[in-house]
Amino acid sequence: MKEGLKWLVTCTMVLGLVLGVPAVALAETTDTVVISATPTFISISITPVDHDFGVIVTSSVDNTTQGCFTVVNSATVATNNTIVSNGWSGTSSWTWGAPAVDTGRIVCSNNTDAFDITIDNSTPIALATNIGALTNWTFEVGIRGPTSFTYGAEQTTTLTVSSSQYS
Repeated sequence: MKEGLKWLVTCTMVLGLVLGVPAVALAETTDTVVISATPTFISISITPVDHDFGVIVTSSVDNTTQGCFTVVNSATVATNNTIVSNGWSGTSSWTWGAPAVDTGRIVCSNNTDAFDITIDNSTPIALATNIGALTNWTFEVGIRGPTSFTYGAEQTTTLTVSSSQYS
């Protein structure tokens, strides 16, 4: 009987090949998955890097043109951005604040030409919030000059724009 069973299995296999019955294929037993990640990265640069208002008159509101400074944003996440001044410096420095004798301040706006943000000389002030990743943006700066001058020395200030992750 064993011989008969062998013969039957062999005939069935040959008949299957002749009739075109597909053979059973075995599947691959391993596969791969590619994993990737992008780090939280925050980086900005500003152009141009300076602005000279030139000679200003008393009680002036001398504004730059809209979009005066471009912030090139290389952040991979949405960001909040602040601005602060280091105060006035010069041979005889102005006082920082609302216009008065030898007292002036810097104002700015986030691409609105409103100049509605008064920059502080000690505490960072919100300038642009929830700026999308890799989204460049602009801001403009104006000067509110003193009501009068008691000296003619050039005044300078440095503005620092800082970027942090939006939450």
